[in-house]
Amino acid sequence: MNVTVSTHQADRAVKVYVNGDSDLATRDELDSGLAAAVAAAGTDPDLDVVEVDLSGVQFIDSSGIAVLLRNRRHAEAAGVEFRVVAASDLTQRILSVGGVWGLLGGDRHD
Repeated sequence: MNVTVSTHQADRAVKVYVNGDSDLATRDELDSGLAAAVAAAGTDPDLDVVEVDLSGVQFIDSSGIAVLLRNRRHAEAAGVEFRVVAASDLTQRILSVGGVWGLLGGDRHD
């Protein structure tokens, strides 16, 4: 399955919406989308947050998790907050079991 990454800016944040599976086959597209969002937030004084909505992701593997963590580190280095603001139940469980849900600022929206 493919992944789509779309963004828009609102309320001092770059909001990133990810849909599809995040795995080895789609990691480069996810990485490009997140890196662009982090770069935009890091260079615009009106933006200070990257919010990643994973509610459209039904599966994420270790390569997708690595992309999230790498972009979180890049955001932190740029002085930008990086957080996951929604995730499907399965994605949240995978991130929780992997020990990274809290690192990503996971906040589940029911």
